[in-house]
Amino acid sequence: KGKNFWSRAKIRLLRLFNFRIVWTALFRKTFEIAPDLDLGRVLSFVKSQLSDVKCQTSDIACSIYVGSRKYNLPLFDAESGKPLGHARAYFPEHAEYGKNEVRILEELERTQLENFSFPKVLGKWQAGGFFIVALSALPKGTKRMKGIERSHLEFLKCLSEKTGTRLKFEDSNFYAEFQKEVEQFGSAMSDARDLIEYFWNTSRKNLESKEFLFSLTKREFPFFEMFKPNIVLDWEHARFGWPAIFDAYSLVLSDAPGRRGDYTELYAKNVTSLFFEKNKKHFGFLKDAFRIFGATKEEAYSWFFLFLLDQLFIHWDAGHIRSAERVLAFFRYAAGHKEELRTRWLAN
Repeated sequence: KGKNFWSRAKIRLLRLFNFRIVWTALFRKTFEIAPDLDLGRVLSFVKSQLSDVKCQTSDIACSIYVGSRKYNLPLFDAESGKPLGHARAYFPEHAEYGKNEVRILEELERTQLENFSFPKVLGKWQAGGFFIVALSALPKGTKRMKGIERSHLEFLKCLSEKTGTRLKFEDSNFYAEFQKEVEQFGSAMSDARDLIEYFWNTSRKNLESKEFLFSLTKREFPFFEMFKPNIVLDWEHARFGWPAIFDAYSLVLSDAPGRRGDYTELYAKNVTSLFFEKNKKHFGFLKDAFRIFGATKEEAYSWFFLFLLDQLFIHWDAGHIRSAERVLAFFRYAAGHKEELRTRWLAN
């Protein structure tokens, strides 16, 4: 995908030496499309729906790569190569993720957040067992964010003000829905049930009778899902009436310093360095986010563990078991170091 210098260099080399042996040498990871899924029919369907209607082109070409829960199909004008949009063919068992993103994007279009924009839904269909959605292409000249910027906080403030309401914790939709999820995932992850219920009950008791801001929340918001100039992508996991503070935690977690090492140990190391050690780079951002959300530093500590629980449920539901396990590993550590972590929260 050309995200870094070496990937772009490989792609340029392949334009000159486009042979299978070169691909194998340069890209060791290989992907295989399951033969029982008629992806060709899905692509033909998308082309028939979009050609001359939404994209004003006589023919559409696409590249294909396998993503989480879906096939991704970037769409191009077959003659010029101009990007036209991005189609996603969700596997039948994951269709709700696609339908949720469509609902959110259509609502965001009606809400009209000033100074911020989102992909437009070009079409949505059911075909071959897939739920298919086609989204508009990014405008020419957009650039990916390289880290957390002031515009991320401005977006959280704008989104929460436009879509949010201040409610007592126990009166929120989040409270009722999250209680159900604690029960659901606690049963599914039987070996971790006591751990899940402990952190839910402890946080719940600390937050009841207190008022916070609940709004449309992405829930998973890595900084690179926002592009300059202020375009925000990927709304599969978003929910209305969710804690706005979750997006602030997600942004900070995506800007973790550690990139290499054991998957589980690296996660624990990054969580610790970001939230339990001195961290001038992000503490100012979090302080402003707490003020918008209406939480004290102590209340934000309880919300942090609810955020981690929400991340655990997202990973488990999506089938990302390794990601779920590393969150569980941190919970086990936190359960054995309660007082230490509380005193080190945001480096005290």
